[in-house]
Amino acid sequence: PQTGALISIAMTGSVPRDGFITRSGSRPGDWIAVTGRLGGSFESGRHLTFHPRLPEGRWLAALPPHLRPTAMMDISDGLSQDLPRLADASGVPGFDIDFEQVPVNEDSDLRSALGEGEDYELLFTVSSGAREELANRWKDAFPDTRLTFIGKMEEENERSILEGGWEHFRSGN
Repeated sequence: PQTGALISIAMTGSVPRDGFITRSGSRPGDWIAVTGRLGGSFESGRHLTFHPRLPEGRWLAALPPHLRPTAMMDISDGLSQDLPRLADASGVPGFDIDFEQVPVNEDSDLRSALGEGEDYELLFTVSSGAREELANRWKDAFPDTRLTFIGKMEEENERSILEGGWEHFRSGN
């Protein structure tokens, strides 16, 4: 007989109705943004020592409505998995990523940045009119945390080709 341990943790909480952002509000034409840098989390051990972007998320949620993200989530399963999830939840058929803009950690590469996961950076979308003002405010609020716009949500049913990422319930991840 096999022996082992099972640990299950659950948390509950509450958030004011106007103090949270779901992953289902993005629209075609919205800019796609990420915080920090992506990739290399397993090799470097960052997946064990990450700092969740809680202050940044709270700050984004408290912005005036015209600047607030339209959708937001963290990148835990890799950009290749999480961006399509955000698009699907929002009912947006496509997105276009400028792969040269994806912020890659110095000890990593684009493939890892797209598909490895465990980065715990924020992935969010903002209306096209909010991009510049949000970026300027971000620099003042979080001068040590990078914010990068990597693409746009699209009306067309085409999506940038993204490979990798953690797929729950798939063997051999």
